[in-house]
Amino acid sequence: MSIIGSFVRSFDDTTSFSLRSYCGCDIDISLVSPKEFLAKNGKLNTGKRLQLRELSGKEKVEQIIIIRNVKKELGDLTTWQVKDILDDLGFNVGMTFGEKRSSDITAAMGLGGFSIPFWGLIPKIFGVFTSKFQKLLYLKLTPSKKRLHLRIFEMHDGSWVIAAHIDYNVINFNIPKVLLNHLKSGKGNYVKGTKLMYDLLLKFKERLVAHRVIHFDEIKKIVERY
Repeated sequence: MSIIGSFVRSFDDTTSFSLRSYCGCDIDISLVSPKEFLAKNGKLNTGKRLQLRELSGKEKVEQIIIIRNVKKELGDLTTWQVKDILDDLGFNVGMTFGEKRSSDITAAMGLGGFSIPFWGLIPKIFGVFTSKFQKLLYLKLTPSKKRLHLRIFEMHDGSWVIAAHIDYNVINFNIPKVLLNHLKSGKGNYVKGTKLMYDLLLKFKERLVAHRVIHFDEIKKIVERY
């Protein structure tokens, strides 16, 4: 998917809330410690997959995020709905660069400024004419110095587990930091990444309850705190 997919999905960034695949859902968001999660799910398929990397003990993971739809008459969250949520939050879903590590979905968002000077002006200029591609240019497909990287796993009960970390973007021109961050385990900041993702999901839920699509400016304010 990656670049082409992000462009395609971004065409509906400003369309009506009623047309969203997740419209009508009631999202529950919870933080769970690795110990608590593995005590219940360590022998299940998803638990075993998470133990290959995120919960292997090599990564400094203090919490993981679990999301589910609690409005049972609408069923469990589908893969398409989860991807739509991530896309509306400003994530490049299924990006080309990023190890999947036995997860079901991968996604990334640009953080920490830009490797290309004045890149941040581009979304502002586009925003004068249309806000349709602001998320795309500022968050999804941006030459950022860092990124919020997600690996997402589907559970047997219809919930989804999100492991989030911040690392150096693969297109960052600081090559030594990029190599150090991606060739060894334990270099991603899972603590800060999880906090950021949790804040984004809380804002998404706030807008979901209000029957509104989350706006670029709302996401930008949260992202810039990190």
